Amino acid sequence: MVHAFKNNGNFYLFDVESNNLFNVDEVVFCVVKNCDLDKFDTTEIKEANAEIKELKDSGLLFTESQNEVSPGKSTFIKSMCLHLSHDCNLRCKYCFADEGAYHGKREHMPLETAKAAIDFLIENSGYLKNLEVDFFGGEPLMNFGVLKKTVEYAKERAEKCGKVFKFTTTTNGILLDKEVSDYLNREMDNVVLSLDGRKEVHDNARPTANGKGSFDVIMDKFKYFRSIRGDKSYFLRGTFTSENKDFCEDTLTSISKTGHALKNV
Repeated sequence: MVHAFKNNGNFYLFDVESNNLFNVDEVVFCVVKNCDLDKFDTTEIKEANAEIKELKDSGLLFTESQNEVSPGKSTFIKSMCLHLSHDCNLRCKYCFADEGAYHGKREHMPLETAKAAIDFLIENSGYLKNLEVDFFGGEPLMNFGVLKKTVEYAKERAEKCGKVFKFTTTTNGILLDKEVSDYLNREMDNVVLSLDGRKEVHDNARPTANGKGSFDVIMDKFKYFRSIRGDKSYFLRGTFTSENKDFCEDTLTSISKTGHALKNV
């Protein structure tokens, strides 16, 4: 089943079985909704039907309903968050994880554990074809080698099992050099970049392990990633505190004191 709906001038399709949400143009929306197509020319309608067919053939839209479950199971698993790094290179003052230490030993997830997690997700996904893995921490890029090998392993298993993986990485940007940025841009379906607003607020809340501010370290890296990302999904996330209640305004305007433009990031 596919729900077609409009919101704030945008057109959306939501596939119930696969849990996929698509932001589409009006002609695709109208073809699916079976609206009056007289205002569109034949080329537009033909292209819309081709796009819909491609999504359907990929198992992303008009996914067949399969309500049966395995014996002893009432639900299947669709997504998983992998805690790749029990460590962080920042010492954020508000951190729920005791500044990345999680009140315990600083360590990284072994590749064997990550592979076992991928196996578990596949084996418990049932009829669901589209699976999601979110790489998180701490700072997941501190365990970048395992991240890459996990993605490679997941894609190999997915091809054999008829599954499709979508990957997300959340990062504070410290290790986001050109090589890492190019990899994330190529392999991640979504990337979440952490920033708490203007320089003085960010540096106060998110110092590095040596106590220095991290704003100047990450901004050019974030801007490079933005420059190569194109129309692929990414987000800028921040933690709201009493010091940055105007965070949204910061992200929508230029920060004139530092010269770092955040508009449209």
